[in-house]
Amino acid sequence: MGLLDYASDQAAKLLILKHTFLGPKPEWTADNIPDLSGRVMVVTGGNAGIGAEIVKELLKHNAKVYMLARNADKARAVVAALKEETGGKEALFVPLDLADFASEEAVHVLFNNAGLFGQGERTTPAGHDLMFATNAMGPHLLTTLLLPALERGAAASADGRARVVALGSATAYFGRLRFDALAAGPARDALGTDALYAQSKLADVLLAFEGARRYRARNVVCVALHPGIVRTELMINAEGFENQMMVGFARARTPDSSATSAHAPPWTAPAPAAGSAGCAYAALCGNLADPDELNGKWLVPWAREVPFPNKLGNDEELAKQLWDWVEKELESQ
Repeated sequence: MGLLDYASDQAAKLLILKHTFLGPKPEWTADNIPDLSGRVMVVTGGNAGIGAEIVKELLKHNAKVYMLARNADKARAVVAALKEETGGKEALFVPLDLADFASEEAVHVLFNNAGLFGQGERTTPAGHDLMFATNAMGPHLLTTLLLPALERGAAASADGRARVVALGSATAYFGRLRFDALAAGPARDALGTDALYAQSKLADVLLAFEGARRYRARNVVCVALHPGIVRTELMINAEGFENQMMVGFARARTPDSSATSAHAPPWTAPAPAAGSAGCAYAALCGNLADPDELNGKWLVPWAREVPFPNKLGNDEELAKQLWDWVEKELESQ
């Protein structure tokens, strides 16, 4: 890594600290979620972490919620637990590879929450980097499959919009996109796990911003966000001193002290509930009068809009190139 790249990475890490830990107290929380009766929500990775908290809050406010997950046993256990927590309200579990469930239904909001960190040595059967396939290609494919249902949701919504919320990561701030490193090969093998993860999350943001441009005419709003550094399985399994420092610092900035378990050590990050409010804000646009105001925008804790700081994420030509590359790869499978 050259000196300029190193300096850029360090600046990005300082910005992550600022956006995650130094923001004001939240003005919009889960208590501000309106009644969602008649609304249909889809949450990927809803069987753990922030995803499970999103499902719980949506159920509490009377939405119909589909939980998409790969681990059926774990998902059904979470469905049962949430049913008890919410007084009998039940999410509908759907295996993640059966995305045609919504072919007869309008979908008002899709939360692309499922993600993967680690296992940097692994690739998919098609040869793609596993984190890139999970964090970028998968959400893009699911959004494409659900687009007709989202359009029906927009037509049935009071504000005439459906929404796609991409749960990103501030690691995208120092992500770089190398097309020769998206699949198995020497270029990919030369990158470490952190660089591959940052690349996948930058790609996630690029695809979300490009979706905002392409789907505007179809009344589908796309928002990307950094939900915060919270105590999820993904973060618990994060490797390296810097990552664990981030997790430790996060606890002091949780907006709700009750969101952290009383049994957790004092240096741990806040529980996933702390990250769910910004996701709900992105999906419901809070009290914004303009339904398109958050289209193509980037949010940080807790439900604050800021410019996306990595210039690559704002490169429209790069986003188009990535979109076309992903489409071509998916068509070939």
